[in-house]
Amino acid sequence: MDAGVAGGGIARSSVAPADLPMKDGRGEIEVAEEAELGSKTKRVKRRLTSRGATVAALIIAVVWTIPTFGLFISSFRPAELILNTGWWTIFQNPGFTLDNYRDVLLSPSQSSPQLGAYFVNSLFIAIPSTIFPSPSRRWRPTPSPGCGSSG
Repeated sequence: MDAGVAGGGIARSSVAPADLPMKDGRGEIEVAEEAELGSKTKRVKRRLTSRGATVAALIIAVVWTIPTFGLFISSFRPAELILNTGWWTIFQNPGFTLDNYRDVLLSPSQSSPQLGAYFVNSLFIAIPSTIFPSPSRRWRPTPSPGCGSSG
């Protein structure tokens, strides 16, 4: 027992005050947390939709895309042009060929297997398994909480 109560004084408690509901049924703590989250959300949204963020995203997209585009252009050029000139010289040194794709997809040598056969094999597996899924993997809608039948 607390010494203050034993001596006839007022009892002091270390228990936090109750979170009493407000008009809309939410407690003060919930309302304060929601207001704090709302301000953080607005601040993050404002930063991510600013002009600077848009410019930064565009710069990243261009820097990311240029090497990929260069690889795509190089895939249609003969090996000699790839080794001696850059992909950006495509207009000064034009030369397109499908030999690279033929070599990769249809090459019969042991050192570079026929990737075309592997690709067709993947299609034979992926297409039927997408069209005819196994019964245990079928998608079934799950009822929303409170919308199901009472059991």
